[in-house]
Amino acid sequence: MSEPHRDSAAQLTNAVPPRHWRLSLALLLLVIVGGIVLAVALALGLADPPRAGALVWETTSMDVGWPLVKDLGGSPRLWLKRTRAETRSPPFTIEIEADVSNTDSSAWGLWVETQRDDVLFLVGYGDYISTGSSLDWRNFIHVQPRINHLYLNIEPDGMTTFRVNGEIAWRGQLDFPDTPSWGLTTFTDARFDLHYARLYTP
Repeated sequence: MSEPHRDSAAQLTNAVPPRHWRLSLALLLLVIVGGIVLAVALALGLADPPRAGALVWETTSMDVGWPLVKDLGGSPRLWLKRTRAETRSPPFTIEIEADVSNTDSSAWGLWVETQRDDVLFLVGYGDYISTGSSLDWRNFIHVQPRINHLYLNIEPDGMTTFRVNGEIAWRGQLDFPDTPSWGLTTFTDARFDLHYARLYTP
């Protein structure tokens, strides 16, 4: 660096009061520490959707604990399978993750008992979802080709939120019995690999 440039830099440094340098350094340190704290908080689940309580039941197996409840027919056939988990009164949260290798031609999801009928929460056929007591497919861009995480949170007043891979796919009021049954919904041709099913309650 030439002498004039050195002199200019020195003059600029000398022109900034020391307290401003200290303030700038303090702000920089605050930003760095804040970023670290936020990263740790996110890793610990700060941004996760709310759960009704503690984890009370979990399974990673489809071999046991899912007895057939109902054959809804159709082609391919649609089955409702009930969990062996103890049914609970709302509020409760259900989370299920699975790898279904042929979701372009099949579907799977959750079902829950209401006062009127069984309500289905399904993903499949590419990037489609269906919610309700009958099949009503519509596009939802957050559905993944194979592995999907489904979340169903039921509040004490019956307000229900269905999320697919963390994104809200449906939210509405449902009328539940005191201890509603729930379980998996699968099509007969779904090549299904359950990662986990979890139930959270207070």
